[in-house]
Amino acid sequence: MREDQQPKALSYFVLFNAKIDEYYRAMCNHGSRDRPFTDEVTATFPIRLFNVATILAGLDLLEPDKTALTRVGFKLLDLKLAYCYEENTTKMFNYGPALIVGNDQIEKLNPATFTLLQQIQYRVFLLSVLIETTLDLLQLIIFDDIKDAKTGKWRKAMDRISALWPVGADVDAMIMAFHDEYRSPELHKFSRVRALTSKNQWTHLHAECTTTKKFIDKLAAQLIRAPEQIYKKGTADGAQQCASADGSAATRQPRG
Repeated sequence: MREDQQPKALSYFVLFNAKIDEYYRAMCNHGSRDRPFTDEVTATFPIRLFNVATILAGLDLLEPDKTALTRVGFKLLDLKLAYCYEENTTKMFNYGPALIVGNDQIEKLNPATFTLLQQIQYRVFLLSVLIETTLDLLQLIIFDDIKDAKTGKWRKAMDRISALWPVGADVDAMIMAFHDEYRSPELHKFSRVRALTSKNQWTHLHAECTTTKKFIDKLAAQLIRAPEQIYKKGTADGAQQCASADGSAATRQPRG
């Protein structure tokens, strides 16, 4: 039996979410003697507002099937953990000042430059994980299933989701541009990142990471504020429930 087919208690996700937050604070404070990033200081940071436990507590009032809720819970944990890893990439690959080497000036390469290349390669991987997990999560939340297309998976997922939830033209364009640039049978275009050393300018993928995380923040806020407006909107039962919300958060009462 797969992990997501074994129902987990909400307490499991509460603890896992807290442990991710603990790791995030530890990485923020890494190398700092004063450790200024306390629980209170980071409480309003976007990654902390992406609270898996709070989201699941709201969905629990809408979803009687604990196995279905667990599937969503694991996707949320995967997404938050990848988000956390991306937030900490600079600290993880800090090897001192790095010289940006281009135009095939290979003699100037040094360990710090290779570490920066490694950071960019890791960002390519994390962006792939963040985007694909977000698309899977949205499909699971809206349609109660994930279409695993053999070709054009991201494009088909985006079109499916956009019909019922506003993705945004900027997000759509960024995701597909990243896909066309870095997603291929080759493992996340490893050679393309290495080949930055032959170009006159490097990409650090900051804009792509920022856009992706803002999109995730928007989804998390929706799921915390009014999950009934999106949950299972693409199913027959869910569409009726979403219609009854009438564009505003419906009053939700806990099940007995």
